[in-house]
Amino acid sequence: MSQEDEQRRDVLSAARDLAQAVGANRRADAAVEELVAATAKVPVSGMEMWERALRDELWSLGQSWPSSAEDLSPGVPWLDFAHGSGFYRERALRTCSREVPNGFLFAIVLRRLNDWVPHVRLAARECVPRIARETRTDHILPAIWTTLSHLHTWRRLRAEGLGTLMGLLGDADLVEALERRILSSAAGPVARVFSQVSRKPFLDPVMFRIARAAVQPAVRAKAYQTLLRGRASWLEGWKWAWVDKQWGKGKVVPVLGERELARPCSILEILAAATGDQSVAVRRVAGDFLVAHVTEHGAEAAMLAKVLSEDPRPSVAERGRYALKKSERQT
Repeated sequence: MSQEDEQRRDVLSAARDLAQAVGANRRADAAVEELVAATAKVPVSGMEMWERALRDELWSLGQSWPSSAEDLSPGVPWLDFAHGSGFYRERALRTCSREVPNGFLFAIVLRRLNDWVPHVRLAARECVPRIARETRTDHILPAIWTTLSHLHTWRRLRAEGLGTLMGLLGDADLVEALERRILSSAAGPVARVFSQVSRKPFLDPVMFRIARAAVQPAVRAKAYQTLLRGRASWLEGWKWAWVDKQWGKGKVVPVLGERELARPCSILEILAAATGDQSVAVRRVAGDFLVAHVTEHGAEAAMLAKVLSEDPRPSVAERGRYALKKSERQT
């Protein structure tokens, strides 16, 4: 049995024991601890699958789906956040007054901002900030991380819900923890998370540090691109664009959001650091900027273009040569 199968077995077994204990009016403290311990071992990913599995487990135990809030049976701690009935999910949000004990369970709470029932989304916008204040940063971080990595897929998230989500990043400890993870993560959708965090100026003061020191080249390239453009951008979602209506041809194109940001230092200092980066992707970003703007920044920019023109990678050298010729024609 794989580790993933073992985790699934343990979580569903703990969920079953807890639901049965509540249904039989027995003390559920031990069963709650069992569920918390089982979910603490599970990576915070694939949460839609996990919620579906938990709902199916409750359904298989004969949990009723009420027709009104007055018909609710006693609540099942933590599992009600993933219940198939919106009445249970809303009640769980409005009555939660304690710390969420791990990242897996906080991710389920956070997902209520994108719930398919409007009343549950409203309850989430009102209650998630309060619940987060009671919860440890190291439990919030993995839930925020996995949410930001696929935020563009949350079709039901409106401006109010997005404001609630981004408002959680107003906590200085959480922003610091996010910065550390962005800097140190060698794998995963780090650049995507970084882009989504850039919706707000939380990381603006350390943007240059991220550009120079992040482990993932894609993150450094994104940070340098942001600094050089003086604008942060992120993926909002996707839309259909016609290529030829007459023949019914079209394609799905990205929808980007943008905002301005202040550079922490001069463009030439940023450009020099990008030109000397060990990643081809970053040096290409520098080359693209020089191709477009080399004539605006004088002899220093021309010198950087010359450095890139001698780069061992053809895609970088080509950009450098073009920028250098453009600079020479200007003089």
